[in-house]
Amino acid sequence: DLRQRLGFSPSGGVRVVNAEGDGLPGLVIDLYATTVAIQFHHPWVERYREVICSFALNSLDATTVVDRSQRAARAREGLSQSQDVMVGSYDAHPVIREHGVAYLVDVRNGQKTGFYLDQRANRALLARWANGRRVLDLYAHTGGFGLAALHAGARHVTFVESGSAAVDLLRENLSLNGIEAERWSVVRADVGEFLAAAPGSYGLVIMDPPPMARRKAHVVNALRGMAGQLADAFRCAEPGALLSLFSCSHHLAQPELDALIASIAATAGRRIRVLQGMSADADHPSSAEHPEGRYLVGSLMHIEGPE
Repeated sequence: DLRQRLGFSPSGGVRVVNAEGDGLPGLVIDLYATTVAIQFHHPWVERYREVICSFALNSLDATTVVDRSQRAARAREGLSQSQDVMVGSYDAHPVIREHGVAYLVDVRNGQKTGFYLDQRANRALLARWANGRRVLDLYAHTGGFGLAALHAGARHVTFVESGSAAVDLLRENLSLNGIEAERWSVVRADVGEFLAAAPGSYGLVIMDPPPMARRKAHVVNALRGMAGQLADAFRCAEPGALLSLFSCSHHLAQPELDALIASIAATAGRRIRVLQGMSADADHPSSAEHPEGRYLVGSLMHIEGPE
């Protein structure tokens, strides 16, 4: 009911239940058109598996229910491996439409439950700056940010992604949206290696890496790795460019991200202005008692220089 009042629609994909943020720890439900992806990550959720599945079918008008539980999360709770398709048949990837862009979603095998729904508002925000610019979409996954930029009038988008399955679906999404071949290029490569040799100059650079600090002990190494990539990203950005950097780990929050940005910008001799912070969309609420739920942070910067 809350998601409906906020204006979210199944046709665009929506997170219906966001674990602790909705008072239901260990349970995630994402709805893609008529396909539901569920994560069962706690014994109480496992106990009510059939009830939850019935809710998805009867209250969400779903025809297919897919179990997308993460093995590691279940193992920590002493739970065995769970099913794949629970109800219905999975013959083709569902299609969602977001701000005029169509996306195929690999609900069975894609990252998270198949798509980064939490970045919806940020895709729309960055698309506003894309018109007429050359865009570099790093960690492109299946093309969320870059396709939004192309729809908004980007001159050209370079997608960089290392996963073969993600690259295949990215190409399908480009075809699905009828994007002219001369307006995009897809590079299957490690982002760090690509950036180290990448030429400039891009007018919009988008960096949305996977979690680089899953534990507090990983923060120092994560910052070191991000620092090198960010320095190369600054080098690729033309004067007056926009650059967005995200972190999706609560161990690497906004203060650490801001300190990293300031340090690398100073070293690179680039003057930056942070235009705004970014976070997960409203269908990913967090609880005041569970600050770890505010895992996604980002900064949108205007880059000048070099000095």
